[in-house]
Amino acid sequence: MIVFAACCLQGSNALAAPAGAAADTVRVGLTAMGVPAPVVAQPGDTLTVDIEITQSGPDFNAYDAYLRFDPTVLEFLPPVFLSDQIGPLMLDACPQSFHIFSQSPDSMSLEVHFSLLCAGVSVTGPGVIYQLKFRCRNVNAYTHLDLLDEPGRETRFIMNGYLVKPVAKSGLLVQVGSGAAPAPELQQSRILLRAGPNPFNPRVEFAFSLPKAGPVDLAVYDLRGRLVRQLMTGGMDAGPCMMFWDGRDSAGRPCEAGVYCGLVRAAGMTGRVLVTLLP
Repeated sequence: MIVFAACCLQGSNALAAPAGAAADTVRVGLTAMGVPAPVVAQPGDTLTVDIEITQSGPDFNAYDAYLRFDPTVLEFLPPVFLSDQIGPLMLDACPQSFHIFSQSPDSMSLEVHFSLLCAGVSVTGPGVIYQLKFRCRNVNAYTHLDLLDEPGRETRFIMNGYLVKPVAKSGLLVQVGSGAAPAPELQQSRILLRAGPNPFNPRVEFAFSLPKAGPVDLAVYDLRGRLVRQLMTGGMDAGPCMMFWDGRDSAGRPCEAGVYCGLVRAAGMTGRVLVTLLP
């Protein structure tokens, strides 16, 4: 595996947030071609994978992120100019940044140090903070890209030297070619999210099962990766769970007919399903 790192403060330099700091969650995920849904590509295709803040949350002016992928399926493509990898959310906020990119001698890891240098400037979501390009190798396989949360490789966000917590992360499943079944470890890292009836009108039921109690986030996105409706957020007990979507957005307006993506995040895993809203 290759590990990508986007860092700004290393080791223990970032402090725990002071008492009274905002407890809102930073929600960060990986998307390709603008959608969080499973991506289908062909050998030789180039994929742009975005590290994206998926919805509004706490402010930050620096971040650490680690992305793992399988180099036997995806080949990382180094940029011509380092600035090409900076996401528009960061570029639009401040033209000056601390940004160092390096690759290990064995080509097994990539590292970025990034923070905004404009005094008093911070950002919040939604928006893309970093972009990476990969070429699909000549294989038929499923592969999973994940933002890590491991000791020394913790995806985190920082505001004026203080850690912003909590952080909710979601990965990305990519199918290269056809005819390949997901590897067991990929199946175990995902939640099986079902939807029915599908196609539907006026409403669809999402169903999944939690392996253990914990926070759950269930939402509907359009195929450009924009949040349409937040259906569920908060702690839940282990076991089966069902939630209806009535085809309306967060403001209660009827959505246009078309394809939407249901996305659930829980217990460090994600699940996705495409649903079709009929006219």
